[in-house]
Amino acid sequence: MSRHAAALGVCVALATLVSPPARGADGVLEINHACATNGGCFPGDLDEYPVTVTQPGSYRLTGNLVVPAGTNGVELANGVDLDLGGFEIAGPVSCLAGCPAPSAGSGIVAAPFGGNQCAVSNGKVRGFGEDGIRLGQQADVRRVRVTDVARDGLSLSGGSLATENLVSRVGRNGIRFTVSSLVAPSLYRDNTIANTAAQSVVAGKASGPNVCQDQLCGTSGKKRFYVTTTLHNGAVADTACAAGYHMAAFHEIYDVAALEYDDALGATTADSGQGPPTLLLEGGWIRLGTDSSSANCLAWTSASSAQDGFYVGLSPDWTSTLPRAPWATVLRDCSVPQRVWCAED
Repeated sequence: MSRHAAALGVCVALATLVSPPARGADGVLEINHACATNGGCFPGDLDEYPVTVTQPGSYRLTGNLVVPAGTNGVELANGVDLDLGGFEIAGPVSCLAGCPAPSAGSGIVAAPFGGNQCAVSNGKVRGFGEDGIRLGQQADVRRVRVTDVARDGLSLSGGSLATENLVSRVGRNGIRFTVSSLVAPSLYRDNTIANTAAQSVVAGKASGPNVCQDQLCGTSGKKRFYVTTTLHNGAVADTACAAGYHMAAFHEIYDVAALEYDDALGATTADSGQGPPTLLLEGGWIRLGTDSSSANCLAWTSASSAQDGFYVGLSPDWTSTLPRAPWATVLRDCSVPQRVWCAED
């Protein structure tokens, strides 16, 4: 072989090693199984899984990703927009006969010090030992089907948005939002969630209707409330509400027409099993919404019979033609356990 030919061969080999990442006609960087397992899909992405996205920008799947057990599928830096393109990121886990105990590996996750302000859309994630999608603050996940994951379907930090997703067959929660005081509350709407071992949705605010098999999510977009089925004295009343709820102040639930009652968590009417009970004796403790400890069981720290707490129930008397508030109110002894009114965070 001539020296010129040999040199040409070396140049071709080097060009192959440093060939630019594949881009679509619109300039979007492409991800597929072939590039993931043959040297990486772009600079900063090493051979094999996970596909590591180190720079913000737009990316798109152009084929299914087949991810081995115990590893992540795709790891995202801050500010990444990932269009799944209708394709699937798939691991080997199955929950058809019940989900296994959580183990390593999630479909799409935040890279170390990353995962904030990311968007994921239009595809499928299934078969992972941890979460389907786990991202940081202000994430936007929409039109993604997540199935067969051993922990949470979607796990998103504060200020995130989850819309039009289908989550089923998960070992823990369908959608779990982490509450943060640094950003606005997370919102969710138009999701369908079924076959979860724990709750369909944890925290977050429903900004529209959702369909959840366990009924533990907002179905109308209205703020939810309920009165507990369990009894609590004045010292522990403010710890009685489920995750995503807090002990209600009276002004939060005064106008029941503007709210959605959570039948799955709360006590319900005796005649239909839907809606709040309408007897004063089936009411509960309520916060005044002020810093005064008067009629507040010493700011809900006292179970003493020497202290009183504010207690309300929906009035059953609708026979009068005179206008009347829907609530009846009394003071109750803080030592006597009562139900507790809860309002959505």
